[in-house]
Amino acid sequence: MTGNLFFVDLKFIHPNTTSLNCAHQPPHEISAFVHLPLLLDLWHARMGHPGGDAIKHLGRIATGIKLDTTAPLQCCKPCIMAKHLHKPYPPSKEPCANQMLDLVHSDLCGPFPVATPDGKLHFSLPRQSHKSAEHSASCDQRSGS
Repeated sequence: MTGNLFFVDLKFIHPNTTSLNCAHQPPHEISAFVHLPLLLDLWHARMGHPGGDAIKHLGRIATGIKLDTTAPLQCCKPCIMAKHLHKPYPPSKEPCANQMLDLVHSDLCGPFPVATPDGKLHFSLPRQSHKSAEHSASCDQRSGS
């Protein structure tokens, strides 16, 4: 096996035509191949590593895909490695902010389908790391925050 390709050296065996009890001529070359089940793992690798539910859905909506769903999707080492891009951050022993306005986080939401009474479609929710005080402010557009 090289690069997930199998190389097979075959020699075709021609049957003895006198021992066959059939009305038609036998084929010129006869070969036999083992049928392997097309498990979720094979389609997972072929289709770019989607989840098991996506592969099963594809098997229901696409034509020509033979899929054996009896065996569950096994752990995929490339998927595990791809999800671990870096080491986790070490826990911090001191607080992120020592005084007010040292570090401020903000969420901006919108546009909403219904405007506020003063005509605003977005709102901003800043939060300080030093204290858990929150303040919300509405704005006309995202760039107005």
